[in-house]
Amino acid sequence: MMGTQTTFVGWDTTEACFATSYLVLIVGIGCALVCWWQFRRSWPSLDSLSASFTLFSLLEGLSYGFSGIAHHMLTAYYWDHRTMSTSWGHANAGWMLPWTASVLLGPMASALGLSTALSFAEAGVGWIRASRAVGLAISLLEGCLALFDVGHTGTLSLFWAFVAAAAGCCVLFKAGPSVRGFFMCEAGYFVRVVAYLMLFTVPAACRTDSRVIIVHTETGVLYRRAPRSAECWYAEWFNQNAWSHSLIAVSILVIFGGILAKLGHDRELAYLTVMRSPYDKDPTRSWGV
Repeated sequence: MMGTQTTFVGWDTTEACFATSYLVLIVGIGCALVCWWQFRRSWPSLDSLSASFTLFSLLEGLSYGFSGIAHHMLTAYYWDHRTMSTSWGHANAGWMLPWTASVLLGPMASALGLSTALSFAEAGVGWIRASRAVGLAISLLEGCLALFDVGHTGTLSLFWAFVAAAAGCCVLFKAGPSVRGFFMCEAGYFVRVVAYLMLFTVPAACRTDSRVIIVHTETGVLYRRAPRSAECWYAEWFNQNAWSHSLIAVSILVIFGGILAKLGHDRELAYLTVMRSPYDKDPTRSWGV
């Protein structure tokens, strides 16, 4: 696809699409800052629960933020009746830079999301680091695709994000419902699974492929969208991407609530343990002595 000018087929860009991407950016960075501010002094390592969630929330927000910038630029190209370029350095190829940043950060964010669930369930440092290694490998592969064939980027990241979210749902059961914050975290990861399933199961009638009309004029090639058919159950102004992004933002908030509940409970237990007097800790003492 080097040196090509293409249509907007397959990108499904709308104003709501990039607006909800910016929403994920705000929510992700906001939750990361709050978590870092509250627990930064108690980070034993980057594998801890608070560190894992902070990094996950931060990279998730940045990934969607860069994606929002790319979709924002593509939407501007569309309304200006300009083609999008998929070749580095060509006209109308500026969107490729933020898009590449997004597909580089996305797999690592998904890996950190899984490592957050692993840390919550105390599954072991080895599994946490293994999940991050997989995310890093996918990020590097996406980076190579972005350099040579940007049209095929994002698919592997989306599949990995779905697998990581589903695995997170399963891993949390190792902790069990007796752990504080379990139900909120489980709900958050389930919402992520639903968000990704919406993109996998979207009807063909909802995609740009079936609605882009190419009009050749004396001044160049114009693109316009045909009305959606009744087979598509998403509104044109708020399509499947916008719904998925909105659910991702909700999932971050819900998971954050569960993380705060568990960390707060753990901090309370640690405080009570420290405050126990030496007399209480003495196993040889007996009551009434």
